[in-house]
Amino acid sequence: KPQDEKRMVVILPKGSYMDWLNAQPEQSAAFMNQYPADRLA
Repeated sequence: KPQDEKRMVVILPKGSYMDWLNAQPEQSAAFMNQYPADRLA
């Protein structure tokens, strides 16, 4: 349902920006990993 859309932020390491922007939709899932909690602060 359009009102039930789920979204999340993807935090990319430097050097991965162009790979993310040029990735095919099926490849973009490889960039979606849990970010280490100790690096969020």
